[in-house]
Amino acid sequence: MGIPRQSSYQPNLPPTYTGEWPALDDDFIKAMPRGILREVVRALGFGRAQRWLEQNGGVHFYLAKTYRDNNGLSPDEHQRLLVVLHDYVDDKGRITLPKMDKLFHRVRNEHIRKSKHRHSITAQAREYHLSSRQIVNIRRDAEDRNGDLFS
Repeated sequence: MGIPRQSSYQPNLPPTYTGEWPALDDDFIKAMPRGILREVVRALGFGRAQRWLEQNGGVHFYLAKTYRDNNGLSPDEHQRLLVVLHDYVDDKGRITLPKMDKLFHRVRNEHIRKSKHRHSITAQAREYHLSSRQIVNIRRDAEDRNGDLFS
């Protein structure tokens, strides 16, 4: 019979990163929906995520386990993405990235909600190039999320 060979199977353990992470506003991150978009912003920072998703958002993306200079990321950014996107990448290293415009909408809507007591609906509609109805709906969404349970 002979000696059984040892299995070369290695469990798919999440990668680690011990370097610096981008500084982000905790409230902004918590306001974002859970998922790929939030994780990309956590790994790259808001501005860098915006620029990177302009090029790669809305399509399937191959996130290799080893760094390659063909995806517009630095080695540190690549490693941070591997860490935060580990649960979203399929077994072949593919992931569908969200489009960048979702990021803008979240930020824009948060600004509208935060400044609703300082600016009129009309002023916000002009500033953000939206209709008054859209501003009212965005403001209402904020009230629905923060509404009192017993009112």
